[in-house]
Amino acid sequence: MATLFGTPTPGNFASDAPGWTLGSTIVCAVGANPAVRGRWYMPSGITGTVGYRIYNDGTGALLKSGTFPSLATGWQETDTFATPLEVSGLTITACVFTSASGHYPFDLGIWPVSSGNLTGTGGRNTGSGDVFPGTTTTACYYVDVVVEAPSSDATFAVTLPASIIAMIGGNTADATFALTLPAIEALGTVGTTSPEGVGPIGSSGWWGLLAIGREAAQEDRMERERIPIACPSDGEPLRQGPGGVLYCTFDGWQYPRDDVR
Repeated sequence: MATLFGTPTPGNFASDAPGWTLGSTIVCAVGANPAVRGRWYMPSGITGTVGYRIYNDGTGALLKSGTFPSLATGWQETDTFATPLEVSGLTITACVFTSASGHYPFDLGIWPVSSGNLTGTGGRNTGSGDVFPGTTTTACYYVDVVVEAPSSDATFAVTLPASIIAMIGGNTADATFALTLPAIEALGTVGTTSPEGVGPIGSSGWWGLLAIGREAAQEDRMERERIPIACPSDGEPLRQGPGGVLYCTFDGWQYPRDDVR
């Protein structure tokens, strides 16, 4: 799994009246993996229920909600969402709402924060209860999101003509190019006409190679997205637990928490 903040310890903490919603604005790049849980640095002395919300930062629409099963000091995560939230290309606001305690981490000079396909740009808050926090701020409250880990896509090297290298982000004519399967998958559909007008993609030559690679990319992606039925370490059948979590009774492996495909 991947997060925005990692595991730092906030430098400062503050207290206020209960009923505040505090959040982080997070820009999710195109290609960002789905969000599966919420995350926050839980301050000491927290009481009551701490709710977690993900809003669309542009519209204020509520996209996901959850609660934290543990109020222990330190980084805590919500239960896994029943269904992952697709965040690719979205700007979201990840929030916490404290019902009975106004303690929270509070640091300045933190933004922006970047990690993989996630970029935190600022904080948000409101004292109006469990609602979308409309006020922007430079304060960082360390509200985070957990997304599925980036996949390890297969890479292979081929020597391509300059025209094709340009299509997939290269700039050296007739050079060996490290081509990832997603890069091939993003190219045109088999059967459409190539940009050079030399015939349908997949008919022959370089376009034939790309067509084969594209099919391999699709098969690779389907395999990684398939829900497992057995534990990858010992082959034992997985059992289903609360919230749809699959787990192995022998070594504690869980899906999707421990899935690294």
